[in-house]
Amino acid sequence: MRFLFTIISFALVTSTFSQADTTLYYFNTEYRQTTADSAVIVLKMYKSNEQWKGTETYKRSGILKSEGAYIAKDPKTPVGSFKNFNEKGVLDYEAVWGSESKIQTKTTY
Repeated sequence: MRFLFTIISFALVTSTFSQADTTLYYFNTEYRQTTADSAVIVLKMYKSNEQWKGTETYKRSGILKSEGAYIAKDPKTPVGSFKNFNEKGVLDYEAVWGSESKIQTKTTY
């Protein structure tokens, strides 16, 4: 019983600390920030190996919309390669963002 308690405690502590650097942003159909209730897209930003990563999902279906890295914990700072998916989860295009958060290249599939 004590062993089980130790494992459960460790799992709770690990889960709590691993989520400390995670932020959710909610967007409407015009990609303007909104509340969770009226959101169409959810962006989950998290820190991984000292870099900010983000995954966007379609709120209704939970299907991945895009994934990539960010300069800071700010949705307006994408950098590097982003994969973008349609509402069926099929890869639609890949965009490469420069350091000034401008698309440098775009490859459509």
